[in-house]
Amino acid sequence: MGSCMRKIRTPSLSENALVDLIEDTKLNHNVLQGWYKEFITLFPEGVAREEAFVDIGCKILLGGDHSQPEDLMKIIFNFLAETDERVVTFRRLAGFLSISIVGTIEEKIKMAFQLLSNRQDHFDYKSFAAVLDAVRKMRGEISMPCSLQDAFIALSDRKATVDLHRFRDVMKRNPQKIREVASNYDAMRAAPIRVYQ
Repeated sequence: MGSCMRKIRTPSLSENALVDLIEDTKLNHNVLQGWYKEFITLFPEGVAREEAFVDIGCKILLGGDHSQPEDLMKIIFNFLAETDERVVTFRRLAGFLSISIVGTIEEKIKMAFQLLSNRQDHFDYKSFAAVLDAVRKMRGEISMPCSLQDAFIALSDRKATVDLHRFRDVMKRNPQKIREVASNYDAMRAAPIRVYQ
C-alpha cells in the first residue's frame, strides 16, 4: 500500500529562482508560485512554444463572437520569445505580466513602446498599425475608432518613425492615452496564464 500512497510533488520554483523573481517583479511568493504551477500545467516542458502559447492565449482572451486574439498572441509570443530557441520562459512571462499589476506608469509606457518596436529603438507605421489592429481584433471591434494613419502622424509629428523619447512625451502629455495603454495591459495580462493576486 505504501507504493500506492506516494506523495505527488507539486511543481514549484527553487528558492533562488523565487528570490530573483520577487526582486524583478515586485510580486509576492504566493502569486509567483501559483503562476508557476499553472504555467507548468499548461506547458509541461517548462517553456511555452509558439503553437501552444497562441492556442492557450486565444482561448483565454476570446471575448465574444467577434473576438480574434490570434494576431495579438503571435505578436506577444514574438516579443517574449528567447531569440535562439523560440520559446517563452516563465521568467519572461512573469516579468511581462507583473508590469500590468504593479508596474509604474513609466514602466507601462516603456513596455508598450518595446511591444510596438519589438525591442528596437524606434517603430514605424507598419509595426504601429499591426499591433493596434491586433488589439482591435482581440477586443472584437469591427473598425478602429479613428484612422491609424492620422494617429501615427500625430504621434510621430509627421516623421517616419517614433523613438522612446517622443513616445513617452506624447503619452505623458495625453493622460487619456496612458489610460488606453493601461487598459490594453489589463486586457492582455491574462494570456497565457490567469492572474491570481
